[in-house]
Amino acid sequence: MSLCLVVYNLIRMVHQYAAVANDRPPEKVSGEMLFRDVRSELTTVARLLTPAHLELLLVPLGPEQLQAWLLKLLQGTWHRKWTKSARPRPSGPPKPKTKKLRQEKPHDSVFRVLRRTP
Repeated sequence: MSLCLVVYNLIRMVHQYAAVANDRPPEKVSGEMLFRDVRSELTTVARLLTPAHLELLLVPLGPEQLQAWLLKLLQGTWHRKWTKSARPRPSGPPKPKTKKLRQEKPHDSVFRVLRRTP
């Protein structure tokens, strides 16, 4: 559970930085689509590099350095699929409610239930 929360927090952080680096409001960025791309990137890294190689590539950064690096890395990487889709509005007038078929006895047959309908 705790690993899931760490990953969630990391995705939220990348979400905010991707929005800022690409001049987008964070509420217009799809976290789910961004997560899918990050997951794909991490899967690729896991397949191509061994943990020893990855450790050699990672350099410890302070908070300010990490912020600058993330902004530089994410700047200009905007994908259209990261845009959150608008919720569809219901079209047309509301549909009239139909009367539901109910059983009168605990063990009614389908034939009897359908025969009772007007």
